[in-house]
Amino acid sequence: MDEKYLRITAAGGAARRAGARAGDELVSIDGHSVLDFIDYDALSMAEDPVLVLSGQGSTRTLRVKKPQGEPLGLELGEELYPPERLCRNHCRFCFVDQMPQGMRESLYGKDDDWRYSVLFNNFVTLTNLDDADFERIIARGASPLNISVHCTDPKVRVELMRNPRAADILPQLERLARGGIHFNCQAVLVPGVNDGAVLERTLAELFELYPQARTFAAVPVGLTCHREGLDPILPYTAGQARAVIETVEAFQKKAQAACGELFAYAADEFYNIAGLPYPRYTQGGYINQLGNGVGLCSEFLDGVEDALRDELPAGERAVITLATGTAAFGLLQQMADRLMERMKGTTLRVAAVPNTTFGETVTVAGLLCGRDFLQALAGKPLGDALVVPDVALRDERFLDDMTKDELSEALGVPVVSIPGDGYDLVQGLCRMTEEMKQQ
Repeated sequence: MDEKYLRITAAGGAARRAGARAGDELVSIDGHSVLDFIDYDALSMAEDPVLVLSGQGSTRTLRVKKPQGEPLGLELGEELYPPERLCRNHCRFCFVDQMPQGMRESLYGKDDDWRYSVLFNNFVTLTNLDDADFERIIARGASPLNISVHCTDPKVRVELMRNPRAADILPQLERLARGGIHFNCQAVLVPGVNDGAVLERTLAELFELYPQARTFAAVPVGLTCHREGLDPILPYTAGQARAVIETVEAFQKKAQAACGELFAYAADEFYNIAGLPYPRYTQGGYINQLGNGVGLCSEFLDGVEDALRDELPAGERAVITLATGTAAFGLLQQMADRLMERMKGTTLRVAAVPNTTFGETVTVAGLLCGRDFLQALAGKPLGDALVVPDVALRDERFLDDMTKDELSEALGVPVVSIPGDGYDLVQGLCRMTEEMKQQ
């Protein structure tokens, strides 16, 4: 079987000066084969690397003169980014299994690829790795990884993920830690399954791997209304959410006393369910868990405060509706009230949009579909413009592929999205009112 090498589509910089050309194939760097971007990114930064290239029926060896850390200058073909490995688990709480029909096709994929965890910060379970994978992760310094631990109790993890290989998580993490790999951990918590004493054990065993284990986030299980034929799982109650928060915050005190870091975090959603104020973090570790909804509310409030310190334009006789998920309603209303105090004449109405597509237990703004906004807002006075959350859009489309323009036409009002945090939202609203003055 012929070996397949990575095609060079363009050569520049040090590699071109050494003789590399478009059309060559990259066989190896310093004697190591190059399978994908993980190998290339690690090996190409070496000082004066030796390349073996194949082209026109022969191979040749080049020494590329460059300092360590300087890019080679090669552009490689699409083979550099191979298809993602798929998930081999059958988790009781899998969100993809609860996906309604008619959504964007990419939402139905179950990826679980450690390489793209490095590239895109995806969370992976490690259940589809073999010894060669672990050796390559360590050899290439593929760090940090984001790992879905869920729990360290082997029996409970197997039962949660329905995969016998899930039992190996703690030895796998210990192996990565010995190899100098850093990782952030998450646990999707199911009430009465991997919280309580199981969570306490998970926290204790993961913290033994600090500082290789950088942070941990507890996230409540996401449940849609499309669970026909799936295991019965109930959402967290306020009391159960408070218990999780108490467990995590008690551990934060222990961790801070031991290393000066909080280490463990409960997702903002737990505080929302519990009806407790969102924590305001002063240490930066939570930034590693922003994708899990940890500290997003703290970041938003800090951004709003920063924006309100700036000089703001005078208000315009305008009415703007801000639509969001039910979880963020109070946060957005708090911002709107503060902003209206500074911009007299501008009215900001905040609308909480129930998620009828996934079910009303799904409260985050990022999972709202165009049809949800339409159903909640059709026929209601929306004023001069409707602002929708930027996180609900990708390429100007909602998850159900409705576009902003289509929603605007259906509602009869301009639909605007403002990217960024609380600071950007305040600034964006100010720009909107300034533009309205000029019309």
